[in-house]
This record gives sequence, structure tokens and C-alpha cells, in this order.
Amino acid sequence: MSIARSIAAARATLMRRHRMAGAIVLDYVRTRDMNRAADWLKQAERDLQVAENSAATGHHEWAAFAAHQCAEKAVKALVQSLHGSVRGHGITEILRSVPSSVVVPEEVMEAAGELDRVYLTSRHPNGFVVGSPGDYFSEGSSKRYIAWSGTILEFCRSQIH
Repeated sequence: MSIARSIAAARATLMRRHRMAGAIVLDYVRTRDMNRAADWLKQAERDLQVAENSAATGHHEWAAFAAHQCAEKAVKALVQSLHGSVRGHGITEILRSVPSSVVVPEEVMEAAGELDRVYLTSRHPNGFVVGSPGDYFSEGSSKRYIAWSGTILEFCRSQIH
């Protein structure tokens, strides 16, 4: 069996196993030349700017979503730097899935949990009993979400070598 077929077979088995376990797919069966951590980190930084701009214009629900996107992409940059790839949007679950050689501080896990709560509710009216997302987010919440995403971004940046 060729190396390419072996990798494909291993990836297919891993993908089946992870699909059964849930939405998160953490795949470390990748070639080392596919590391795009810098690309993910650059976009995470841009998403943080979007969060700040949205908050400044009073679009606090979008600030929350962009803050989530910043953190998600920063965590995906970390996974890429470890020669893996991941699918899914749960920041907490992705952080739980990184190798044990990466010690994730409790502060980072708490920030991830807070940001995971706004992935859907910041965009979809059916996330609340009544009203639209814009009714539920404020300047104060924007500041908190932006700070939490910054915490995660800085942690991930510090781990990427």
C-alpha cells in the first residue's frame, strides 16, 4: 500500500471515529508542510479588529460574534502549529482536544466557555424567547467578549513557535 493510501485510510478511520463522537474533528494525521498557523493567526487578529469596530458603532451582537471568531481562529492556529487540523466551532472542545503537552490555563478555558455561549445567540433571533440578538448585547458585554478573545489570542500566540 502506498504512503498516500495509508494516510487516506488512517484519515478516513479517524474521521469516522470523530463523527461518531461529536462535531469536533481533531486530525493530527497531516503532513508537516501544511502548517497554516500564521494564516489562521492573522485572520484571528483581523476578527478582533472587527469586534472592536462593531462595538464602537454599537453593533454589540456582532462584536460578540467577531470576538468568538477571533478566539476560534486563534485556537485553530494553535492546532495548525501542532501539525493538526480541526473542524467545528466549539472553542472549549478544541482546547480540550489539544495534546497534553499544551497546558491551557483555567482563565483561557473560562474565556472559551463564555465565548462559546454567543456563537449562535449573537446572530439568531431564535436564540432568545423574544427579541433579536441586538436587544441582548451591550457595550459592557462587548468589552467582556473582546477581552476574553484577547486572552485566548495572546495564549495561542504564546504557544505557537
